Amino acid sequence: MALYVSIARRRRNAVAMASATLAVGLLVGWIAGRNSSPSIATRVGTARAALTATAARLDNVPNEYAKALAGKQSLKAGVLDAIDQSRTEIQLRLDQAPWVRQSQRDHTLDLVAKTRADVEGRVALRAVADDIATLGRALRSL
Repeated sequence: MALYVSIARRRRNAVAMASATLAVGLLVGWIAGRNSSPSIATRVGTARAALTATAARLDNVPNEYAKALAGKQSLKAGVLDAIDQSRTEIQLRLDQAPWVRQSQRDHTLDLVAKTRADVEGRVALRAVADDIATLGRALRSL
């Protein structure tokens, strides 16, 4: 025997079921989104690790520059390419680091430009080593 259910009751049931389904779907989506996105600490750690690795690669530039000054290798291949690759990496990481102030970003990129200009100008090895040390400290402090 069929029971009669009024239209109003059927609508209420349909609205209640749709609302419950929406709430569950939103909750599951929110939880999945929270678990799949990297945390702020992870983003900061990744960017800092990459900048520290770039600084470590730059630490070898004075040795390569000394070889270039002695005529044992090309200035472009050993030194300028390393500086250019580092600048690209630094710009990429700074673009991904919204916590770095614009003044810090400008200062860091100015240090890279100064180092490159000094290398192109074939300044003394000590000056380039000082530039690299200053740049390394700046990168490690971001």
